[in-house]
Amino acid sequence: MKRQLLILALLLISVSAHAQLDARYHTLPEIHELLFDLQGEYPDRIAIDSIGHSQQDSLPIYLVKISDDVQVDLDRPTVLFVGHIHGEEILGIEICLDVIQDLVTNDRPQFRQSRQQLETYFIVTMNPEGLNVVHGIGDPEELILGADYSYRKNKRDNVGDGRFRYQISGDGGNDTSGVDLNRNFEPNWIQGDSLYTGRPHNEWLDYYKGHSPFSEAEVQAMVYAHELVQPLFGTTIHSSRQGGLSEKIFYPWDWGGDGDKVAPDQDILDDFATEFALKCDKQGGGHFTPGRSGGRNGKRHDWSYAWGGWITVETETSS
Repeated sequence: MKRQLLILALLLISVSAHAQLDARYHTLPEIHELLFDLQGEYPDRIAIDSIGHSQQDSLPIYLVKISDDVQVDLDRPTVLFVGHIHGEEILGIEICLDVIQDLVTNDRPQFRQSRQQLETYFIVTMNPEGLNVVHGIGDPEELILGADYSYRKNKRDNVGDGRFRYQISGDGGNDTSGVDLNRNFEPNWIQGDSLYTGRPHNEWLDYYKGHSPFSEAEVQAMVYAHELVQPLFGTTIHSSRQGGLSEKIFYPWDWGGDGDKVAPDQDILDDFATEFALKCDKQGGGHFTPGRSGGRNGKRHDWSYAWGGWITVETETSS
């Protein structure tokens, strides 16, 4: 993880809301090319399958499996890493791609043992539409403003007239198209932001929860992946927009923050999150900080624990 965070720190230098993305950030076609090239070269170690598609543009969403005998489902612990759920938060993609390449190609003992002892799965991006908007890839008449480095959601047509409505800004608050995929899960979907009656400030449209729980094809693909993989544990990699949540690990849950509504297995979750945080080094020294989730608004890590007992945390990298 230390090596991946060093790469992350170098990449941070090149990103701002109004500067061209550094070429080291992979576009969706580049992600697919890298992964399928690895599969062609190491067919016994990596397998790629489609688990669904995006809501508006029907872009494929891929599940990557890594093992020393990848074509056989073995009785081993399974882990699932999701590199990208919010359009603008692209650092997790680079971390996942770097880890995938090491797990597949590196024969040092630590990587060989991972292939032998685990079945490791990756969804490098579950939001290919948002990734394309960030890179400015698409129909020029649709992406008339060009790339939007603050875009967060998928591209669902909420108005119903076939137009993609987005505006380039620092917070995405005026983007009336799209659904925040990390607000579309149960439980507590009902407490997320509605399209036109959300929070009374300029970010409210950017957190729109969708018209119903699991309404988005990307979230349905995630549900399918969990049922297929049955992950013992996993993480989704985020990037803190405001910076106040940077270098933290969030996990289920202390709803309301009063200690009265905690998860049934809270001691186990506390221990896991603490150990996980200790393995993530901060850029300036020390380790990430674990924290129980307090908000109830349809996030993946709360859903995965409530739905299947799968322990999933949110890894918040630097903004």
